[in-house]
Amino acid sequence: MRREYWVYIFMAVALIAGLWAILAVGGDLTAPADLAGRWELIPLDERTATPAEMIVEQSGRYFQLSLGTGEFYRLELLQQQRFEGNEERELLMKLAGGGTVAEFHGPYRGKIYGFELTRNGQSRRWTALWVERTYRRPRDSSGIAAAPSDAS
Repeated sequence: MRREYWVYIFMAVALIAGLWAILAVGGDLTAPADLAGRWELIPLDERTATPAEMIVEQSGRYFQLSLGTGEFYRLELLQQQRFEGNEERELLMKLAGGGTVAEFHGPYRGKIYGFELTRNGQSRRWTALWVERTYRRPRDSSGIAAAPSDAS
């Protein structure tokens, strides 16, 4: 065989090996759940007496939380767990940054979550109602937008 053929064969093998390595390493990665949008916060403790609004902006694993009280937090996804709950899939997302930890817990792709914000050892808890999504709901395999469930 001529030398040019060996170069083409080597490049094809390198391409296949590279693609295999990328799929092997990235096969277990999952995208963070979407939390971007406008939320209504209903307080669960007496320290947070009035309902508030929160805007969540998200780019991959990076989040910006803006509370209606003027508080602003830049956070990064620390932990995401999807697990089987009592009747449906549950989601736990823990965000952290700058001494602040935020935690969302509720039904996967639901509209109502438990939300806890901890800063400097002080913890506040709300029920968070997803009022408006920034991005449209994902479509199912038939191409139809998934309808919100009654439980969410």
